[in-house]
Amino acid sequence: MKIVSWNIAGRAAPWDVVVEMLEAGECDVALLQEARRPRPEIADLIEVDPGPWNTAGVGVKRDWKAAVVVLKDRSDVGVKWIEAKSIPEAGNHDFAVSRPGTIAAAVVTLADGVPLTVVSMYAAAERWTEESGRPSHNAWAGSAHRLISDLSRLVGKRTRLIAAGDLNAWRRRESIFTRMDSLDVPCVGPDAPQGGRQARQPRHAEDVVTFYLPAEREPANASQQLDYVFATRNVEERVTVRALNGLNPDEWGPSDHCRISIEVR
Repeated sequence: MKIVSWNIAGRAAPWDVVVEMLEAGECDVALLQEARRPRPEIADLIEVDPGPWNTAGVGVKRDWKAAVVVLKDRSDVGVKWIEAKSIPEAGNHDFAVSRPGTIAAAVVTLADGVPLTVVSMYAAAERWTEESGRPSHNAWAGSAHRLISDLSRLVGKRTRLIAAGDLNAWRRRESIFTRMDSLDVPCVGPDAPQGGRQARQPRHAEDVVTFYLPAEREPANASQQLDYVFATRNVEERVTVRALNGLNPDEWGPSDHCRISIEVR
């Protein structure tokens, strides 16, 4: 199965790229973050998870969401949507989530394959209380840990799962990666050197660049990795992950994040 994970930054242009990849067979499913509702001519070609086009927030309006996307009417791809419900609304066996819009999931089955649970996740920035003061680099840490707690609902003895997205975290946030590993869903990339281009001065030896800051202006100046892929141990050895982060803007794509290519053999 071929998967692409991509934070499209609420932009319209990446939707055309996503549809082109799906139609060309470059991917079977797309895991998007910060995805706004596509224009009608795009929406007519795709199927998207049933979650609303917004992210629940704390006093912040976000008209985008994490999304799972497949091509409509593709006969060799079967999809079972996993509806995310807020914790107060969820039943015993529902997919209860801390913040609707930050995580989306589906079970995807190719005609010649076995079911694979795919998850798109996005660690949204959070504010701080007046009592705590500005939390420096911790604005995303709590959100990422909530995602891990939500994801744990999907992991069982027989689960084959790929989870990917923008965690807004550096690898030195070891607690995030340690918790995922404790769920038996370790990080599988993208890692240097095979997983893509490194920054000139990487923060971590395994880092590849996946995001450029507004001040960096273009992919060539990208300096950090915020996007990661995780897999259950029963599939991790069969997963290849690469950041499409070359210096050519056409490879990077029309977003401040590059695309992450995932292949499960």
